[in-house]
Amino acid sequence: MGHKTSVDYTAINIRVHPHPTKQIYVDLFQTIFEKRRRIPLGGSTSATISRMWPLNENKPIDGLIGELVKFNDIDADSWINVETGQSADKDEISEIHIPKDLRPNGKFFYFVFFPQEHILVSEVRDKDGSFSPNLQEKFFNFLFSSEDILTKFNAIDVTILPDTTLVDNILSSKTLRKLDLIIHRPNPNDFDIYEQDILSEMETQNAKTFEKKLVAQDRQYLQPNDKTKKQIQVAAHNGKVIYTDVDINTGLTNKDKSTAQTPLVERDKYDPAFTSPLDFIKVKAVEIVNKLKSRNN
Repeated sequence: MGHKTSVDYTAINIRVHPHPTKQIYVDLFQTIFEKRRRIPLGGSTSATISRMWPLNENKPIDGLIGELVKFNDIDADSWINVETGQSADKDEISEIHIPKDLRPNGKFFYFVFFPQEHILVSEVRDKDGSFSPNLQEKFFNFLFSSEDILTKFNAIDVTILPDTTLVDNILSSKTLRKLDLIIHRPNPNDFDIYEQDILSEMETQNAKTFEKKLVAQDRQYLQPNDKTKKQIQVAAHNGKVIYTDVDINTGLTNKDKSTAQTPLVERDKYDPAFTSPLDFIKVKAVEIVNKLKSRNN
């Protein structure tokens, strides 16, 4: 056995409203790929989708696999002469010839998008670098928010799925003092009666966000019923849960915490002598999505 390479994955829930069929998710990703838009991420860093193709040839509805690339954008007006410590003059800048399509420090991260489940699984860390879950959420939010995309697809919501252990801890906690559930529109085909009720209530009132807040009585703890527990799961996958609990060891009230602060990160290792990162994510993406589906059911 050779030296194994460690890799981390996250998962993103992407929802289009309205969506007549799941084909709309294929159309969405093919549209954004064709546009090849570069998204600024802060500082001098930008990202784009560099490649994309169907998991199964001629059946993109089964899944799309692609590559995100994160790179440094160069400000052509900000060169410095490191020998003199002075800004480069016009003559020096005129000698710089970098093709407009080239960018330095490119780092590549595979993703797999499943249109049926509208879940994207992506690499967030490997031996060559990192592209954090929160930064990927920012990337896709910007990618989907341009006027031409919204004109064609109406409304798109993006949620980084949270650490499943954290959600379990909220559901089982006996010391909750406060719960704030923030739900952005779920997809009506995905959920049972609780989610359909929430979506129906939102749609009939033209609401983009549903919020439910519970605060415990003095010197008491919340006792969420089955409906609230289900809504906690819906909020975790389609928005966020902000909560306050009490440390059972110290009796002190913890600061507000949120599922948005603790994204899902799945870590695994593969042997590069036998498996490529591309083949490995194909296997891991299916595992992660199946695990998430079994939890929802």
